Parts: sequence; C-alpha cells; structure tokens
Amino acid sequence: MNVKLKYITLNYLKNRMAKGGSIVYCTSTAGLEWKKFKKEQNKVVHAKTWEEVQNVTKKLANSAPATFAYMYSKRCASQFACEQSVEFAKLGIRINNVLPGSTNTGMKQEFQDMVGSEENLIAQAGLAGRLATPEEMAAPMVFLNSDMASFISGLDMVVDYTDTCLKVLGLKKNLEAVSATNPIICALAKKMMTKQANGKALKAGTEEDKK
Repeated sequence: MNVKLKYITLNYLKNRMAKGGSIVYCTSTAGLEWKKFKKEQNKVVHAKTWEEVQNVTKKLANSAPATFAYMYSKRCASQFACEQSVEFAKLGIRINNVLPGSTNTGMKQEFQDMVGSEENLIAQAGLAGRLATPEEMAAPMVFLNSDMASFISGLDMVVDYTDTCLKVLGLKKNLEAVSATNPIICALAKKMMTKQANGKALKAGTEEDKK
C-alpha cells in the first residue's frame, strides 16, 4: 500500500478537513478482489509503522512477481479507503475510491513489462479496444468530489469499460481472483511469467536472426 496515502490521510486530512469535505483515492482494478482477501491485507493496512509494513511484505517482495506485489498493494489501498470512509463519515467527510482499468499514463511501459505486451495491456481495458486516457479517469473523480455525489461515500467506482463485467459474467478469466501472498501460488506465477518472458525473448531473437 502507498504508505504516504495512509500517513497523509491520518495525520493531515483527518485533522484539517472541515465537515462537508470529500476525498477520492485512485487505486486500480488490480485490487478489486480486496474484499475476499482482507485477512492477507490486515497486517499492512493496520500497521502502525513503516518497519511493520516492511516486515510483512519482505517475503512477498522476494518471492512474488511484480504483478502480484502491485495487486497486493492496490488491495491494501482499497481496503484502507473503505475503512476510512466509515471513520471520516463520523466527521461529515466523504471518501470514495476510483479503480481505473488500463490507462495510458507515464507508467505505461512499466505496466506493459508486467503483463508482457501492449496488446495484453489493452486486453485489460474491457471492450474499449484502447487504453483509457488520464482525463477519463479524472472526470469520475471530479464527479465524486462534487455536490452531485453528496450522498455517495464508501464507493468503489470501477472505471474499466466493462472489463470487470466480463469477468463477473464468466466471459473472461479473472486472473486476479487468487491469493497475492500464498507462497505456492506466487512461486507458480513467477515461474510461469519467467517462462513466458524467455519464450518471447527467444522468438524476438529468432526473428532478428532472420533479418
């Protein structure tokens, strides 16, 4: 989880925001399954210090592929958003959470590297056939912070052009519906991703030789 998000929320926003205020977190659809795995996330979400977070996550950092670490961090952030929406509601302050699907940002190359290709990244954008723009993620955040959303609080707003619906309807495999910290699952996922990466590298090398 982004530790700064937690620190700023609890040490600044909670003490300085006035009644009627509103907060929107921006996490990711990668963390959409957070409700099923709260037990895995509790030690990080409820950690008091950065050292506690490090102790909990160091094994994950060493054994899990990058996609799993990312997924875990977004699950933690989404759980934190939900929990704080209840606490801040007592102060008359709304908290909501936007979960973007694949978006064309400055981190595009990093996400491509994690999922294997731009084609795979676009495949996570539902039926849009393209990546979302940052503006298409900003607009829902503006709405949630506006008076039009004055009775909306504690919402996970998924912005992914039907990608989640495809998974719910069984029209697309939900690769995120697994434990992010189980050592056996992490090891298998890491082995599979390494095999895929090596296969692509070999293919690229063969095509280069043909030239």
